Amino acid sequence: MLVNKSKAAELVGVSRRTFYNHITKKNISVTKDDDGNEKIDISELKRVYGPEKILKNMQKLEEGGNTGNVSKSVKPAQINTEKTVQYNAMLLEEKLKGAQALIEQLKSEREQLVDDKKRMQEQLDKALEIGAPIGKLLTDQREHNESRGRVERQVIEEQVKKENAEKRIRGLQKRLKDLRDENIELKGRPFLKRLFG
Repeated sequence: MLVNKSKAAELVGVSRRTFYNHITKKNISVTKDDDGNEKIDISELKRVYGPEKILKNMQKLEEGGNTGNVSKSVKPAQINTEKTVQYNAMLLEEKLKGAQALIEQLKSEREQLVDDKKRMQEQLDKALEIGAPIGKLLTDQREHNESRGRVERQVIEEQVKKENAEKRIRGLQKRLKDLRDENIELKGRPFLKRLFG
């Protein structure tokens, strides 16, 4: 959705002059409509200022509030209009995308940890199988024990990393489920209930 510069300034909660400076400083893309008027896409504002800020200011504008730095100490209305529900759904979808990307990253890290653990175990087995000459083992057990202790410590550390990664994944999966449930609940509300709370 395209908006003019004044509306864009309201959506990001700054003065027009400040926003005009941001266009240059923050590399905000400006396009022209069919009549040659300069417009800014809301997705560009989300990229630069973050979707939460844009959504919050959209809700304030819809409720007749002030998005600038001057606080009017007016509490936002509790009425969920259809647009507010759409904005909330849009914000939830953004959060879901972020959570899913994080889950994928953690899965990848977990797979890497599992591979590293297998490789370490193979190296340990190989070292134990090949061993050192019998005379060296009999004369210097300390060196062998230190080496084995290091390997065992590394295996334990890898196992702890794997468990921590799995805990994070479980937490993110629960968070993802909660966000999906909240999204379904918002979409399932009747229009009048959304309108009057």
